[in-house]
Amino acid sequence: MTDQPPPPFGRELALPAKPPQPYLERRPALIPLVVVAFLALVGAGNLPYDYYIFLRCALTTAGVFVVVHSIRSGWLGWLALGIPMVILWAPAVFIPLPASTWKVLDIIVAIVLVVAGLLLPSPARTDDGSPRWKWWAVALLVFGIGWLTSATTVYATDSGDTGCVQQYDNRGSWCD
Repeated sequence: MTDQPPPPFGRELALPAKPPQPYLERRPALIPLVVVAFLALVGAGNLPYDYYIFLRCALTTAGVFVVVHSIRSGWLGWLALGIPMVILWAPAVFIPLPASTWKVLDIIVAIVLVVAGLLLPSPARTDDGSPRWKWWAVALLVFGIGWLTSATTVYATDSGDTGCVQQYDNRGSWCD
């Protein structure tokens, strides 16, 4: 037995509750994924081919971001979104689909990216409460992998069609 006085009014002293975290600290993937979702919605319009090269780089990087963030948070189900995004939109991989199909895919991925941003929680923490990976390490990893997958073909605007005569002007590039 200890020689401590009984708690007041017969109750244990409660520790003050932690204040709730702001929403963006609980869902840190929201803003980057909403920005890329907006870019994908813009891509559903009729734009020069060079925009779609940029869009593929952005969506590939967002796919890597989703993969890394899902691993960090422990929500591995989101790998089912991130890995196909990296494969489908990687500029180094040419998947011939009609423009109408790409536009539908852009709209679908925009909606799913917003949902992912709303649902992916903040990363799991270590026992001392610090994040498992520092923010700068995550940024370097995501943008490094995104850059590597995108940089291989960012300047190669040939669609793979051997009958394509590449044309360039102030509107972008296209095949004649």
